[in-house]
Amino acid sequence: MVTSQHSDIDVVVKKILQVSKQGQKEYITKVKVISQLRHRNLVRLLGWSHDRGQFMLVYEFMQNGSLDSHLFSKNCALTWDMRYKICLGLVNALDYLHKNWEQCMVHQDIKTANVILDSKFNVKLGDFRLAELMDHDLGPPTTDLA
Repeated sequence: MVTSQHSDIDVVVKKILQVSKQGQKEYITKVKVISQLRHRNLVRLLGWSHDRGQFMLVYEFMQNGSLDSHLFSKNCALTWDMRYKICLGLVNALDYLHKNWEQCMVHQDIKTANVILDSKFNVKLGDFRLAELMDHDLGPPTTDLA
């Protein structure tokens, strides 16, 4: 976690270790698209950098970490109400990505490590590195099942 010098916002800086030359242009395009996503149940990408082949992504910091750290701990304190709230938040995020954004975005890497929890255990879906964009009318019918 890093605290910004220009504001009181805590952020997480994620360093992407390897991006091939061929994938750099595609990756930059994807990051630009992801930085435009705005929904209460998506981890917000605040900034990014690609300098000398190093890619860094700056995200908002989530106080309660990932869902897997809670589910797989011996002292799991997630009540059924909290679990229901988490499921609802995840469904809202997927509905936005699949139906309500400019293009249909398919995340392709939904797992408990990518489900992040804020200070009030509101869910935010993160890590869009594998996401794919497609036109709404060309999207697979499985996106309607989420």
